[in-house]
Amino acid sequence: MLLIRGDIARRTGGNLYDRRIERACRRAGLPLRIISIRSRGEARSELARLAPKVIVMDSIAIPTVAPLIFWARAALRARVVALMHMPTTSRATRTALRAADHVVAVSNDLAGTIARAGVPRSRLSVIPPGCDGIPRVARHSGGARDRRLRVLTVANWSPAKGIATLVAAATRVPEVHLDLVGDIGAGAYRDTVMARIGSNVLASRVVLHGVLGERGLARRYAEADVFALPTEREGYGTAFAEALSYGLPIIAADIGPVRAIVGDAGLFVPPRRVRPLISALRLMTDPWLRRRVAAAARARGRVLPTWALSEAAFVDLLGGEMRMAIAGS
Repeated sequence: MLLIRGDIARRTGGNLYDRRIERACRRAGLPLRIISIRSRGEARSELARLAPKVIVMDSIAIPTVAPLIFWARAALRARVVALMHMPTTSRATRTALRAADHVVAVSNDLAGTIARAGVPRSRLSVIPPGCDGIPRVARHSGGARDRRLRVLTVANWSPAKGIATLVAAATRVPEVHLDLVGDIGAGAYRDTVMARIGSNVLASRVVLHGVLGERGLARRYAEADVFALPTEREGYGTAFAEALSYGLPIIAADIGPVRAIVGDAGLFVPPRRVRPLISALRLMTDPWLRRRVAAAARARGRVLPTWALSEAAFVDLLGGEMRMAIAGS
């Protein structure tokens, strides 16, 4: 059983990962089932009803279900795997990670953070997302149509993703056209970003695409000149890996998990800083520099993990946990 919170159909990096591993486990004959829970009581009721031998707790659900770990071991004789997509500052989550039978992190950087929180390396595995989760579409730069640099961003809007910072920087670089893909959300942050986009300086240079399916997203990657996302908090950064697989130069905030993916295929700026981002966007308007960084992006994209490898690794880990749970029954 894989415990999550929220709508598994919503397009997020964590949900995409969870749906992938569920399908891979089912193909391999491991009956992994995704259950979205709203409360600890509901989680306990579902666990008691289904009595799984292995319980995978997604990081978004861990704060809710962490106190059930010891009960699940005693009452169900189950093994518990924590699946971490993002770093955490929650004391309950860190306690749960130390109590879990195994922890899966989606990046080496995140695994290091978890190890420093007290999880032994012997109980910690790194299984990153794949970079090939969208269809292949022939590259076709849209820059020639309007003589602007087409900059793509793929992210659901939140303060940590840095969308407002990127939009603020784009107002100062008239050569830039922004394609923003993702759920714009609601509330004060959405209103702030929309107000900046609605200014006379930027309104004609931004397109909001909303949430796209795989084919629509592939077309956006294929038509972009640059991928930019100054996110200040990531566990891995699937969108960066997908952009690299399309040979797109990257502009990103200088944080460990993103630098580990991008390597020398991008320009890095301090998080939450507008002026360095303006400079990076201006640099990317240089065709020579863009071609050089794009070559590095293509090379980087060829060595990133694929979903086939990641799915196989998770199936192998879950199968081992299942065998240990059965042997301990």
